[in-house]
Amino acid sequence: MSFVLSLFQVKEEILDICVYVYEKKDVETDAKTAQVKYTKNCDTDYVNVCHTKRPKYGYGKPEEYCKEVPQETCHNRPQVKDTWRICT
Repeated sequence: MSFVLSLFQVKEEILDICVYVYEKKDVETDAKTAQVKYTKNCDTDYVNVCHTKRPKYGYGKPEEYCKEVPQETCHNRPQVKDTWRICT
């Protein structure tokens, strides 16, 4: 049989506590904001497309046909407009 002896020392101490109280206050001020509008911008380029035509029944030489075809590429272009407004 074993025994465990624990000793504790209790100490009292007085502490000063500072408390701050904040109140909400509405203030009008100017704020700069940005508005972004997007416009669709498309470009058309011509690219060469080639196809190989194989002869029927395995006789003869394959022929290659090429032609230019239009290819449209589109992207959104941002337009940024900054404005000032009053806010609280």
